[in-house]
Amino acid sequence: MKPTKWPVGDELRSRLDPHVGAAYVGPAVVGVLRIEVHIGSARSLKEKRAVLRPVLDAARSRYRVGIAEVAYQDLHQRAAIEVAAVASAAHVVTGVLDAVERLVWSAPDLEVISCDRHWAEQD
Repeated sequence: MKPTKWPVGDELRSRLDPHVGAAYVGPAVVGVLRIEVHIGSARSLKEKRAVLRPVLDAARSRYRVGIAEVAYQDLHQRAAIEVAAVASAAHVVTGVLDAVERLVWSAPDLEVISCDRHWAEQD
């Protein structure tokens, strides 16, 4: 009986990735959105997390972004959220970050203090 030959290298990639052979367009575009919010109804860190968690989970599931609370973890009425989006075109990243920003603005218990956008620079 002849041993089975397992695919390796390009052969393995071509079986796993349906886009093999697609032309390389250029570098990825990375955008970061930082939003600082005030949570007036929060009286404890537990209440703060109860308000933030649905917003963070909704952004992750709807828009496939990386999102986390990055500052003021020890304060119960303030939070800083950062969102990262990656795509091959800047207009796609802009659209995703716009949608996440609208999601945060529409959260009833959050008051947006500031929003800033940053673009990753190529070295």
